[in-house]
Amino acid sequence: MNTANPLSVILDTDIGPDCDDAGALAVLHALAVRGEAEILAVTHCTSNPFGAGCIDAINRFCGRGNIPVGTLSRPAFLDEGQYQRYNKYITLHYDNAFRDRQPPDATNLLRRILSSRAEKSLDIIGIGPLVNLAALLTSPPDELSQLDGRALVARTVRRLVCMAGRFERNGENDQPIEWNVEMEIDAARAVFDIWPADVVFCPHEIGVNVITGKKLLARCGDENPVKKAYELYTNGAGRSSWDLITILFAIRGLCDMWEYSPEGVVRINERGASVFSSAPGGRHRYLKAVAPAGAVERYLEDLILPCA
Repeated sequence: MNTANPLSVILDTDIGPDCDDAGALAVLHALAVRGEAEILAVTHCTSNPFGAGCIDAINRFCGRGNIPVGTLSRPAFLDEGQYQRYNKYITLHYDNAFRDRQPPDATNLLRRILSSRAEKSLDIIGIGPLVNLAALLTSPPDELSQLDGRALVARTVRRLVCMAGRFERNGENDQPIEWNVEMEIDAARAVFDIWPADVVFCPHEIGVNVITGKKLLARCGDENPVKKAYELYTNGAGRSSWDLITILFAIRGLCDMWEYSPEGVVRINERGASVFSSAPGGRHRYLKAVAPAGAVERYLEDLILPCA
């Protein structure tokens, strides 16, 4: 870890369909407290009207209410009641800026942040469907920058770390489809095909058996919106840690808990499955677990707590 030069990051999250997004945001704040990360912005990648408020409530609870927050402007994408199991409650019951006003458009916010940055000066972390990132790539030049989205990403972004893909085979030697990809296959395909920087995939299989949140539920009170998110979503149990692992790797690296696949290319096939092909010099890699799930759980559990 490097506290002398914190890693500047933008987080793109679908906070709402699962509570691990709330846990991931808490981990990111914990690493920022330690001087390891600088959170430039957080964008919300669904149409859910309570996503931005939930993000801002967690940011404020963790002492960073000044972080810019944006949301997807496209209507009717993952905004049904089943995706409001905790973000609606948190928006309506915790201090935040978006209870009564509309948050900024995510694509515009991303362009504004990127246009102000030096070359290769930030990473983007994606822990939801890739609609915002696809929209960024296809955005035209505007008053913020003469560069189109792809050129702007190429100039300023060092790496994309995303919770996406499933690279293991099931018992029938078939490859399952990962949820973030499945929700918007065209967006995922666009990002994986043309993203002009390195991409690291944190796939479904490295987080599904890592269960976190139990210590958070046991030790924190209802003043903590992250604890409330886990309580409302899990009814008091822990949850798989896909997004928490993505944050931890993005900031601290392999941590002796994962290893890289070979270099290669990930493509989305006609079914929506993420297919990796090894290719020397390829800009895509995915993580493979090398540590037992329990060791990863213990490492992450303590990181969810510091802003409590």
